[in-house]
Amino acid sequence: MPLPRLPVRRRPWRRAAVLALLAALPAGGCGGLGTGGTERSSGAAAAMTVPLTYLPAGSVGGKLGEPRLQAAVRVGSQQLNVLVDTGSTGLRVLASAVGRGNATPTGAGGSISFLSGLRVSGREAQAKVGLAGAGTWEETLLLVDSLGCTAEVPDCEAAHGKAPEEFGGVFDGILGIGLAERDQGVRGCCANPLQAPTHNGSFVVHFDQRRPRLLLNPDRKSLDRFSMVSLRQSVTRAPAPGASPTAFTVWDPTPITGCLSVTSVLDTQCAPMVFDTGTPTLSLQAPRLPGPAAGQLVEGDIVNTFGRRLTLSVPGAHWSWTYRMPPRDALDQPLNALDTPLLSYGRQPHPLILAGLPAFAKVDVLYDLGGGRMGLAPR
Repeated sequence: MPLPRLPVRRRPWRRAAVLALLAALPAGGCGGLGTGGTERSSGAAAAMTVPLTYLPAGSVGGKLGEPRLQAAVRVGSQQLNVLVDTGSTGLRVLASAVGRGNATPTGAGGSISFLSGLRVSGREAQAKVGLAGAGTWEETLLLVDSLGCTAEVPDCEAAHGKAPEEFGGVFDGILGIGLAERDQGVRGCCANPLQAPTHNGSFVVHFDQRRPRLLLNPDRKSLDRFSMVSLRQSVTRAPAPGASPTAFTVWDPTPITGCLSVTSVLDTQCAPMVFDTGTPTLSLQAPRLPGPAAGQLVEGDIVNTFGRRLTLSVPGAHWSWTYRMPPRDALDQPLNALDTPLLSYGRQPHPLILAGLPAFAKVDVLYDLGGGRMGLAPR
């Protein structure tokens, strides 16, 4: 029978930043998990919980082909629904959704490209930003004025005036809460939005279908169940003119080694791994697909795993997840269901595994920007 239509994965990572980070990866790979990390000397801050919303594949009136994680963010007096993305840094929202009087442009501006080919352009601005459970604070954000496609992907989702899912199609923008304290995209814009309410940049992403949430300022006792890894600084410098006067730090986002295998299709491949809520699938980025997998690509750069058993693991954390993808002629569920995610492929010069949103259903992930560490707590 004909192959069912497969969703094209959208990757909300900045193109330039990802390529640079991939090129900077050490030849020997990344270190495993263990104890350690730098402790913050500042006093403990109050723990807070930020509720999130899980949007399953097929929801939002059928607009979503993949599972997504959403947050409600208030900018000035305007409430926005944004995609939660641990693969990028900074709050980037449509200027038209923010409206007049809710944000004050700083005079800086620029554009940012994503691996999907989407290119967004806009103005840096200051605004009072709020998250339920975390209060409000002054934040730098990017007001997105225009959308387009890169030369490499001229037929991206924004081509011909279409509204991409992240900016207007479903969401009002992206809440990037990745490892960088500040993004270098637009003259130092934008800071990690969770840096201010956490005081020390420490938070846990807990994802389940019923009650997904961010746990800000987790106490020491709750951290005992996490296996920690120390992060490596990739950039520390003064910000560009016009940006915040504080220095910013970019941590290497690939401190963990993960492994991926598919029976009869892909022998075990181990590579640096990024836990990325903005990726709705699992993904292998590599110069080429090894072995039989090279002949198993179907529509949308999806690896044909139908009827196969897939295993994703982090040996250093003693964590492994195995599932069997249903046969393509026996699907009785959304194609990219949370428990049986698709495996996509992207051509990049250095191997990288993206553990997307489905992986977060199996493990809690700690981000400690101030302490320079990351942790995993399998559930």
